[in-house]
Amino acid sequence: MRLVRFEDESGGFAVDFHPLITVISGLPAHIRERLTRAVAAIPSGGDPGGRGVLEVHGVQLDLTRDTLELLELNESLDIIVRPEDLPGSSAVAHLLSDRFAEAAVGGAAVDAAAAAVEGLRVEYAEALGALESYRVKVAALSAEFDQLEADRAATLASLDHRAAPDLDDASNATEYEVDAPITGRPTGRPSGTPGDASGDASSEQLAAEIADLEVRLSDAIERSNELKRQLRTLHALDPEPVRAAFDSLAPLVLETDGSGPAAAAGEAEQLRSRTIAAIDDVLGRWQRHVEAAPPAAAGPEIDPRDLERLRAERERSLHTLEEIRAELDCHDLDPALVAELERTHDQIFEMDGKAPRFGAAKHHRLLEELRAEEAELLEKLGFDTWSTYVMGMSSVEVRTEADYETAYRTFEEIDRELDEATRRHEAQRSAAAAVARHAAELGELVRRSVELIDDDEFAGTGDAEIVDALLARRARLAVPRPAKQDPVAAVSIPPEALATAEQNLRWALDHAGVELPTQELSAAQLCSLAGGWLDAMSELPHRIAEVSAERAEHERVIERLGARYETLVATLDDLAAASDATEAADATDAVNAGDAVGPATAEGRPATDRSADPSTGGALEAIEAKNARLEQRSADLQFSLREREHRVAQVMERLNAAELHLRQCEATNAEVPRIAQNLSDVASVSDRDTIESVEWYVLARLAQQRAVSFVGSVPVVFDNAFVTWSFADLREVFERLRRMAEVIQIIVLTDDPSIVEWARGIGESRAKVIDSFVLAP
Repeated sequence: MRLVRFEDESGGFAVDFHPLITVISGLPAHIRERLTRAVAAIPSGGDPGGRGVLEVHGVQLDLTRDTLELLELNESLDIIVRPEDLPGSSAVAHLLSDRFAEAAVGGAAVDAAAAAVEGLRVEYAEALGALESYRVKVAALSAEFDQLEADRAATLASLDHRAAPDLDDASNATEYEVDAPITGRPTGRPSGTPGDASGDASSEQLAAEIADLEVRLSDAIERSNELKRQLRTLHALDPEPVRAAFDSLAPLVLETDGSGPAAAAGEAEQLRSRTIAAIDDVLGRWQRHVEAAPPAAAGPEIDPRDLERLRAERERSLHTLEEIRAELDCHDLDPALVAELERTHDQIFEMDGKAPRFGAAKHHRLLEELRAEEAELLEKLGFDTWSTYVMGMSSVEVRTEADYETAYRTFEEIDRELDEATRRHEAQRSAAAAVARHAAELGELVRRSVELIDDDEFAGTGDAEIVDALLARRARLAVPRPAKQDPVAAVSIPPEALATAEQNLRWALDHAGVELPTQELSAAQLCSLAGGWLDAMSELPHRIAEVSAERAEHERVIERLGARYETLVATLDDLAAASDATEAADATDAVNAGDAVGPATAEGRPATDRSADPSTGGALEAIEAKNARLEQRSADLQFSLREREHRVAQVMERLNAAELHLRQCEATNAEVPRIAQNLSDVASVSDRDTIESVEWYVLARLAQQRAVSFVGSVPVVFDNAFVTWSFADLREVFERLRRMAEVIQIIVLTDDPSIVEWARGIGESRAKVIDSFVLAP
């Protein structure tokens, strides 16, 4: 079996493997862990945690649990070879013992890792909530599209129905209005409608505010993307290879340059000065940390469900207000018809009380004509009798205006309450984020303080105890101690070992992105440069926390501005739709008025056709305009939705890495006693015997994996297994690996440039070298 390709499930990286030997260098710790976990899941048929391709007897299959089950892979087999697995790895045990002890001092590393995981969980919940809110907005917009499509269909059906009007209706439109001049409905709109001067001014203000929001949103999104790129760069920094190479070179440089008592004393004095300066810096940070404690959020906590309830109430109140406004507008009567009705009623009132002696029949006939004309006018205005006209006008006007004022005051009250609740909710979220940052800074400060205390028996957990221990440590260092003579003779360091350690450190610095000077540096200068870079990297978690907090704040600003932007756009859409509907109604009334005074029936058809087109055409134009605005809003929402999905994926990846780091810290604390106990067991093997033991051990591990199920062999991974050996000592072992690659696929994860050069030297037909910075997502 050969592993052809593997893609991480979060899209973080993808690797194409060579069928024989693949050497991958410079991998960050979290990617190394995911890759080894994926390959280790193959023999047991577990979940590889991503997609990939397997080749079995010349057939390529997808890397899934179903495929592994089909291949009958259910062996409990460890295919990862680690440094501590090799016989005689005393240096590895010593190195791991030091690192485990450093990580386990006072449990500070575990506490800091737990605080980081908790903060990322809160950030992940917030990002997921923002994503869900945008999904709800997209669903609501889809419903608006459906409603708009239904309105378009209804308008088109109305256009078909009105395309064949009755010609007699046009010729008889003015049967009772020949004697009186008739004017069309005034084109002016009632005060307060969307089309008047105040409405135009409101539309212009909304458009200006929308343009300003677009600029602010663009700036905020650009800054958020820049912070995201910075976070990606910071997370890619891995100081561990540099630290390991520095730890290997620094003792050699000290033994080479500082073998005399004077040099040792000078080195001790420099170390004491640097430690005192570091303690002073940490004490200053403690003082600033106490002074910068974030205040608690004022007032009771705002439940997001209360915000949703207030938003729903505001929408209902606004809908009620619009309904009342529409009802008020629909009772605006035509002034010309009102004047004609009142003039006719006055004539009826004058003639009704008079009974002339002569021409009584003519008087009665004229009175009946006036009453018929009054009934016609009442019918046009929507009333049955003169009494309902008088009572209807006053009651409708008083009831509607009063209801409108009440609804407007209710809307303003709910809007103010929603603004206040939103402001308090944002303040509480900001306060919670500040508390989380403050806790993360405290964890990092505690870890650094415990490192400087340098007391294995220190078990203090309170802030005051840690500060007191720092002050005591500084007081002890402030009193210089007399230099002691070292009774041990100076150890001669082989030049090859010093050159190899120097080459490893130079290679690690180069792969970490450190720009080295053009001139040749000595081993001591290179050590000094690496030490300064590692000191700067100690602030890396703090810098990542700062950038993450700033980006989270920008994301909250983007969400708030986006919600305001959508509200303004929806309001502007409503104003535009109302204005389009009013203009269509004006055009219809004007055309109908022109049709009524048409001189001939023959001209009735064109007039009637015109009476059908303007209103329907105006409605169609309004629908198309609203459709264009909805499409623009949809594009903006889809962009914001993709941004939120990407942010959720990024936070989830960071959360997984933080949880993995927490598990490693906990496992490290548990492993300290076992490593310390086994140190003496591996120290008695000679170098030559150890090399032969390593060779036979590697061959035994390879033979163990040659026959797994009917698929044959499974890949083996050497996870930085040869970190403490020089390539020259293990040349025979690598020659064995080259020959065994014909029957078993070999994957080597290493930071050793010598192994990388060996893989390049045996040719592309047998090996492939991959640098971590070219892992394509």
